[in-house]
Amino acid sequence: MPRAWHAGKLQSREISDADLEAAFDAVPLKLRPKTIAYLREAAVTERPLSRAVPTAAELARDVTSIDWPGIVSDRIGH
Repeated sequence: MPRAWHAGKLQSREISDADLEAAFDAVPLKLRPKTIAYLREAAVTERPLSRAVPTAAELARDVTSIDWPGIVSDRIGH
């Protein structure tokens, strides 16, 4: 679910502090946020969209000026 959904549920108290604590305790320690307050803050803070990593064909196109993405699509994309 998107962060905005979780933020709305937290704001309306449909997700309670007890729910957060239970979820926090259920997560393995190495994946767990630092604190429940940090978890709450992360749920309401929007993050910028990540940028896709270019494919090898796109990188080759940029260097050689050959339409490698088109060639790959024609040869194996169908």
